[in-house]
Amino acid sequence: MKHYDWARDEFGGANLGDARREQRLVAMAAGAAGRPAGTVTDVFRKGAEREAAYRLLENPATSQEELAASAHRAAARRCAAHEYVIVPIDGSSLTLNDPSRRKGLGPVGARAFRAQGVQVMTALALAPDGTPLGILHQQYWIRPQFAPLARRKNCGSNFDRRPRDQRESFRWVESSRRVLATLAENAPGTQPWLQMDRGADCMSMISEAADAGMHVTIRAVHDRRLQWPDGHASHLLLSLALHPSIGTYEIDVPARHTQCARHATM
Repeated sequence: MKHYDWARDEFGGANLGDARREQRLVAMAAGAAGRPAGTVTDVFRKGAEREAAYRLLENPATSQEELAASAHRAAARRCAAHEYVIVPIDGSSLTLNDPSRRKGLGPVGARAFRAQGVQVMTALALAPDGTPLGILHQQYWIRPQFAPLARRKNCGSNFDRRPRDQRESFRWVESSRRVLATLAENAPGTQPWLQMDRGADCMSMISEAADAGMHVTIRAVHDRRLQWPDGHASHLLLSLALHPSIGTYEIDVPARHTQCARHATM
């Protein structure tokens, strides 16, 4: 019963244009939660259930966007119980096997390794104590086979020559906008605190955060210039070095690649 209750909360609000499809979706989600596996045939062992699952998945009225939106709205409703929520947003990649290069995938990771797959960015809602509440937004995209870079005149660095809203860095802006919109609709009294990795240290995201008055923390990668309210200018890293730390915590970092396991003070 707990699987069905979760599935109804997560997908019961999906609009698939027909009550029977929506009921089938909830039943499928409950079945997948009760017997998680990688294929439809492993999740649904009975012939009738399996056939019904295939019919729903192959039906053009079953919109993946609506399925995702239903889950995002459910996560936002859970956020409504809190004055504020922490929303880590980060990108990752899914490496998929495509030796014949026929699936239309794009490069992932370092291009020298020639791995293929899709890029993913996820916004996860956490309660103030760190309890996961659900996914508020998730997007997938395929990188072009050739990096859209050009040489800047009289400069040794590369830059993305595409319009601002077509660059990969703009994905951070899109995710933040969708998170704010979903929470405003389903949890208007909840303040999100966005947490972003260094990929978000770009002018598109910084300008968006400033203009929208977001509560956001971005991991810095550039030593940006700062303009203080009293008019004087400085640089980010120097300003941080001149201020005392407001707190520390200990963490055990596991070994990876060529790095040994260690105990770090953050």
